[in-house]
Amino acid sequence: MKTYSLLSLILIIMLGSCQQDDISAATEGECSSVKITNNLDALTSAELFSIQEAKVLGNTLSLTFAYGGGCDPNHTFELYIDNNLREDTTAPYFEGRVVFTTNDWCKRLDYKAFCFDLTPFKNGTISDKIKIRGFKDIIDF
Repeated sequence: MKTYSLLSLILIIMLGSCQQDDISAATEGECSSVKITNNLDALTSAELFSIQEAKVLGNTLSLTFAYGGGCDPNHTFELYIDNNLREDTTAPYFEGRVVFTTNDWCKRLDYKAFCFDLTPFKNGTISDKIKIRGFKDIIDF
């Protein structure tokens, strides 16, 4: 019985100490603004990342990244959206691209969610869909 109690206590402590990446941080002003462009191909980015998940809550888009180069405390992710509407067989959408910048190319692999404020982009848009290069799904917002 002592072993079970001890293991339960250790599990509770471990779960309580895990860092939570929550998109509620958007209310604290920590989200980056979406940047508008007419030419996604002109942007340069480190390619050491992938988008694992996308979630939308209100006007906030949270993207979870797996990325290398995480040793740099000043690495950045910026979301650019081309304001030219595209169309495929399903619906019109906007195309986006994430630009990753780092100054430390260490081999450490990190997973973290970053949030983006869609408010300025959403005002007056014709479509409510974004397809981000390198991410398989179309994101509804």
